[in-house]
Amino acid sequence: MIGLSIIFAIAGLLLIFAEFYLPGGIVGGIGGLLMISGFVIFASTDIGPIWIFAYVIIAAALLTITIRLALHRIQSSKSKNTLYLNQDQEGFRASSFDEDLIGKQGIATSSLKPSGHIQIDGKHYQAVSLGRFIEKETPIEIVRGEGARFIVKSLKKQEKT
Repeated sequence: MIGLSIIFAIAGLLLIFAEFYLPGGIVGGIGGLLMISGFVIFASTDIGPIWIFAYVIIAAALLTITIRLALHRIQSSKSKNTLYLNQDQEGFRASSFDEDLIGKQGIATSSLKPSGHIQIDGKHYQAVSLGRFIEKETPIEIVRGEGARFIVKSLKKQEKT
């Protein structure tokens, strides 16, 4: 029984170590359950409380060493080519719009309800209307940009109903 509890504890430590490379919590959770099962098996034997206490101290020390070793290996692998980013992302822009087009006029090539497509100087762009539905073929003006699209308003006078 004592041998089985030690096997459970070692298997649990290995699974906890593997959790650092296989994220998701399942492998580490199983490792934790194996360690607890090993303790329960060890504690259920006819061995004195001093040995149970020693088992807990040794298991806790090995768990601490396992976690420190895994964290050290992850930290040292950051300097190599890994999945981690090695430099800052200064100057990175996910998307942008042509600021020179603000104030230009064009035509809606699809209905903007509220988003759709427009045409300015023969080029097509994504756009969002400034709050109102804009029908296809309606003249528009670019008010501002946001991300990779333009915010536009209709140049056609709204009919009152």
